[in-house]
Amino acid sequence: MTIIYCIVALILFYIYYYFLESGEPDPPNNDECANIYDVTPKYQQIAVIESVLTHDECDEIVNTGVNYGNVYNWTTQRHEHYPTTDNQMTTEWPCYKWLEQRVFKVIFEKYRELYDVNINLLAIEEMFLSKYNGNDPSKQNSLEIHTDGNEFSFVLALNNNYEGGGTYFKEINKVVKLKKGDCVVFCGQQEHAGLKVTKGMRYVVAGFVVYDKCERYRQD
Repeated sequence: MTIIYCIVALILFYIYYYFLESGEPDPPNNDECANIYDVTPKYQQIAVIESVLTHDECDEIVNTGVNYGNVYNWTTQRHEHYPTTDNQMTTEWPCYKWLEQRVFKVIFEKYRELYDVNINLLAIEEMFLSKYNGNDPSKQNSLEIHTDGNEFSFVLALNNNYEGGGTYFKEINKVVKLKKGDCVVFCGQQEHAGLKVTKGMRYVVAGFVVYDKCERYRQD
């Protein structure tokens, strides 16, 4: 029996030394993140939130963005793989703070409702004003099918006076065309595209939202 006790003690010591004393943390439960990045049916859900912004608020963002673009120009290569004609919104924009609060209050809550996420672990990675030009063939008027580099995304529509456009979601084969002030929220790993604007100018705020649990997946 003494030999058996010794063997058991050695096994327990081995487990303690290599799994506790090594300083390596226990691996996190990443099932939730794996499902996000695999875009399981739960994360193929999208939702349209009506009237997130008033028409006046939409106009304020567009006017601020156009004035900013007139002074500093519009970027066309800010995102490496799927660039848009855009400018990143910063705290220097007068509308940034109240828009940020609207996102926290309305859009984050919709993520909780759709995906059962802990909204305290959500954060805005960036928001940017994008424009799609249906009047000039030399300018960007669409965005090809892609995934974003983050867990969740949203698109806020800022105007109606254009033709064409909309957001296409490949997994569910659905086109969403928003009304001014409305927002569509979705998993950023779901393949989606900005459809061609054929006339006029389409303005949207696009937002990238990260989920703290999934940082390792973003690094892979």
